[in-house]
Amino acid sequence: MMDSAFRPISSADIERLQVSQPESGLSAEHELAIPTPPSLAGNYQFIRQLGQGSQAKVFLARRLSDNQMVAIKQLNIESVSSWKEYDLFHREVEVLSSLDIDGVARFYEAIECLEDNPPCSYLVQEYIEGESLGSMLRAGHRFAIAEVYDIILQMLRILYQLQNRPDPVVHRDIKPSNIMLTPAADGYVVSLIDFGAVANPQVQSDAIQHHADACG
Repeated sequence: MMDSAFRPISSADIERLQVSQPESGLSAEHELAIPTPPSLAGNYQFIRQLGQGSQAKVFLARRLSDNQMVAIKQLNIESVSSWKEYDLFHREVEVLSSLDIDGVARFYEAIECLEDNPPCSYLVQEYIEGESLGSMLRAGHRFAIAEVYDIILQMLRILYQLQNRPDPVVHRDIKPSNIMLTPAADGYVVSLIDFGAVANPQVQSDAIQHHADACG
């Protein structure tokens, strides 16, 4: 279930929140610090930034209740250029909250903090240790044939689980940088990350049919 703290906002809210922010004026030393957002400070401690995409940043954080490491995806609502970007983030939350399959990071909660400065939406997930296939290839790592076969086989199993659901899920952004490899005794454990472009064909089909019925 999606956490009750996450309440989708309207396009009008997006426009209201998109206000210009002054330059911080902070030194490079201060800019490198990773402060924990006030609304999350009672539950999490941000440690470092893991990555940044076109719409959001991902941070490594510690869950204070049990010291569990988690990955927190942060969408700065003021920075979105269109309602579509927020809608995609919300769709990712909805899909991940319904998934419980091997090879996809577990969903923990979603939080929306409209009173923070800047207002942000957060997606909290299991932290997958390891390195992306993309970064390993760029570093010149050479995989054994058996390792390549096993990575492909694990990816196929993940995709099979996503497709063979009552409501199939299409990732739509499968690439080396979204394939995480965690070292194991007999090779690597493969995980598929970043569902920011995810699609649900059944939902889309229902929407198209509803539009066709309305127009008919």
